[in-house]
Amino acid sequence: MERLLVDHLSHWLDGWPAVTELDIIGADKRDHPGWDGKIHPAIGVSSPEAGVLSVPPHAVTAVAEQYAEDKDLAVLGPRIPAMVGFPERGWFAAVYRWTTRPEPLPDAGTWMAIARSMGVSTRTVTRLVGELTTILGASSRFQAGVRAARLGWLDPG
Repeated sequence: MERLLVDHLSHWLDGWPAVTELDIIGADKRDHPGWDGKIHPAIGVSSPEAGVLSVPPHAVTAVAEQYAEDKDLAVLGPRIPAMVGFPERGWFAAVYRWTTRPEPLPDAGTWMAIARSMGVSTRTVTRLVGELTTILGASSRFQAGVRAARLGWLDPG
């Protein structure tokens, strides 16, 4: 496995690679905002051989005991948000893909039209949108657009 991936997962989960079928780790960082400013109270990653489930320290015992009883993350998973103190959150499983050579994203028509109208490259437009998103303290382009509209930065026409 790529060293960068191992380092990333080790840091994000507070433990990787997994040693058992499912390592349930108590990580203080599950109680604090992550890179995106949001709390991620339960994060798990698995391979065909083993997995790591990172939860707040106060929830380790309850989650581990329930997993020992169920022995099935598909059964336990939907109950984990409530067990870690976030009953309103959902539980989902997804495929995690990793590459050290990502393919460039194609230029979207909207970015190309904006770039043409401004007389700049699409790269300049995406950089500027990223900077404006940061300046506005937004977590997405949509949120940045809403905040810009509320500030009167956008032409209503």
